[in-house]
Amino acid sequence: MAEIGEIVATGALARLGAGHEEIKSMRVAPAARGRGHGRAMLAFLLADADNRGVERLSLETGSMDFFAPARRLYAAAGFTATGRFGSYVEDPNSCFLTRLTARPARP
Repeated sequence: MAEIGEIVATGALARLGAGHEEIKSMRVAPAARGRGHGRAMLAFLLADADNRGVERLSLETGSMDFFAPARRLYAAAGFTATGRFGSYVEDPNSCFLTRLTARPARP
């Protein structure tokens, strides 16, 4: 995502298994925060996963106060707390979230 020729937001999805992907990374440049770029990037990633028939998206984020805005963003998009997934181990510094996509996988 760019703003006046500068990249201000990035995101990446990683396949975990059939119908399950992880939001592996999502970042907004510090100077660009608070302008809706994170919400727009998340909407883009959700639409991409939905269009490809991904059934479930999961993510790991921090449990500390610094990550509270990220957790609110994900909750507003329908993510809920879940247990660890993939190769993650239980960690008090991690929050594991998941969301079912709008469409079931294509046959």
